[in-house]
Amino acid sequence: MQFLRSNRVVPACMGAQVMSMRRSGIRTCHILNHLVAERGGHEYVPFLKKGLYNWIRRQRELEEEDEIYAEGALGYLECLGLRDPNFFETHMIDAEYRLADLFWANGILRDDYGRFGEIIAFDTTYKKNAYNKPLLLFVGVNHHFRTIVFVVALLYDEKEDTYIWLLEEFLQCMNNKFPQVVVTDGDKAMEKAIEKVMPHAVHQEEFDETCSGLVSEFQLQDSQWVAITYTNRMSWAECFLRGNFFTGLGTTERSESMNSYLAHFLTSKLKIKDLVGQVDKAIQSIRHTER
Repeated sequence: MQFLRSNRVVPACMGAQVMSMRRSGIRTCHILNHLVAERGGHEYVPFLKKGLYNWIRRQRELEEEDEIYAEGALGYLECLGLRDPNFFETHMIDAEYRLADLFWANGILRDDYGRFGEIIAFDTTYKKNAYNKPLLLFVGVNHHFRTIVFVVALLYDEKEDTYIWLLEEFLQCMNNKFPQVVVTDGDKAMEKAIEKVMPHAVHQEEFDETCSGLVSEFQLQDSQWVAITYTNRMSWAECFLRGNFFTGLGTTERSESMNSYLAHFLTSKLKIKDLVGQVDKAIQSIRHTER
């Protein structure tokens, strides 16, 4: 039957199954093998291998046309919002009406931040998507000492203005509850944004006097590394951090661990709509594993 041109179609129900498997990272050849085994033979699959590849390519083209304006991603988040009255989503559109920045958190994540949001950590090193956009997760630690996600953001770039927008939206999402400690990966633009949106500073003369003495003793006045390190002293020197509780977030180790976990759900070929869906699945998996 599948050799007749008029019968070479992918039924809607089977097409939904195919695209779901594709979004999970399963290769097309393995999808076809699964369909054949599931239905008891090639003769019960109403299309050929070449036809399946052509159909998937066409679906991707249609999605790309739709995702110029990111309607697919925003539509997916809108559906999540219909099921969750505490869902929060905001985005920025560029001059060509394309999605620039995207930020979202469901009601459970916002509730978690209300309980465990004193210390947060994040980085933008993860870029597993077709557009190479920085994917950023704000993470923390709960009462089981497990890493939890507070919000997810997909950014256009990693500039100071972008981070300022991100942090302002974050505070709005979290009812203006400021974190006591923020752990970053050392990104300078992010540090400047934090200083403006979440200002906090401690100063101790004893540290400065001791540091100046060491610089003079070892003649390090011309060392650029020493100068930069001293400028960032409030981010690493113990005297400035003493009295703060970090819940194990003193380094970006947990953020890196989260990136490793996301690798099971994301690939570099994902479009924005699929990326949003896969991140949502990853967060659901994290919560299910803990339960």
